[in-house]
Amino acid sequence: MNEEIKLSWKGKVEKSSSELFVGRVISKNFKNQETSIVVEGKDLKTNKIKQFYLDSSGREEEDCLSNIKGLNDIEVDDIISVRNSKVRSVYRTKSSNNFIFATIRCNSNCLMCSQPPLDIDDTLENYFIWDYAIDLLNDSPKHLTITGGEPTLLGERLVLLINKILNKFPDLLITILSNGRMLALDSMINTLSSIEVRRNVVFAIPLYSDVYKIHDHIVQAKDAFHQTCLGIHKISSLGFPVEIRVVLHKLSNPRLLPLSKFIHKNFPFVYHITFMGLEIIGYTKANKSQLIEEDSLMAEGNLQSSLKFLSSWKYNVSIYNTPLCHIPESLWSYAKQSISDWKNSFKPECEKCIVKKDCSGFFTWNIKYAEVKPILEEK
Repeated sequence: MNEEIKLSWKGKVEKSSSELFVGRVISKNFKNQETSIVVEGKDLKTNKIKQFYLDSSGREEEDCLSNIKGLNDIEVDDIISVRNSKVRSVYRTKSSNNFIFATIRCNSNCLMCSQPPLDIDDTLENYFIWDYAIDLLNDSPKHLTITGGEPTLLGERLVLLINKILNKFPDLLITILSNGRMLALDSMINTLSSIEVRRNVVFAIPLYSDVYKIHDHIVQAKDAFHQTCLGIHKISSLGFPVEIRVVLHKLSNPRLLPLSKFIHKNFPFVYHITFMGLEIIGYTKANKSQLIEEDSLMAEGNLQSSLKFLSSWKYNVSIYNTPLCHIPESLWSYAKQSISDWKNSFKPECEKCIVKKDCSGFFTWNIKYAEVKPILEEK
């Protein structure tokens, strides 16, 4: 079974003058069962260029974090940030699944949120980290996702980051994972209108039901349905591509076909519609009784009907985060390998499956709940 790739670490801080350091890994050494890493970058408070050291041993040195476990996942040319005793992966040079984590804050509180929000204003810190990280990038990412929390809470700083990275890498495709509610505000639309290359920036916005009460309950926010629907229209009117995302669970499954028809009637301009498997982490673990589907035949039938309807109108439709053995073969063509590498795993039984190379596999934290039915021969 694949192990989750670590994106954060904690160590023992030795004497350091840096409150927030961001840099690129310039060397990595493994000796006597210990790993030592040298990072060159900038103290973002003083703007001073310096080196910082990460070590798995008990090394005592200025500007060093020691006794860190799991440093194997850090590679040369990766970009990391260090604040106090905590290390965060900012950019992994060998990965196709890099992202800007905009903020831990959110204006919704979804029942199945995989990254539960906190009432902490970290927007300025995250802006400073990525403003400098963009300077350190030598080659264009294949794709970049901006996530959170709710990324639009960065406001003008979101626009500054997007324009900066697209000026450096004009062919880069960016996907913003937004709940769409802030997009209903004229002030936010005016801010986002300053993004210079809009065709390269996709807004991926969730819509969980065609019934406002159901959607609002799922996201735990009054008037969210109306705000999101208005936001989809407003952001699309600026020329941004829009993707609508539907997470599949007990509350959304019963009305998948009416929702699909609602999307067709009200948002025929969307460029992509995705039906997404549920992550069993974060709030989902506390809300399993509301979210875990028990009537799998109903859910499967509704998904098939929805895909058939949308495909008949020539929409670009996909299934994300769902192993092939969990859906009928007739739907395999819609299934994409969509789970980010750092949280993607397969069970040992999957090794003998003849379609594993085309399968999304599982979220690492879903593995213990997963039932696997390996495909052993062509049907």
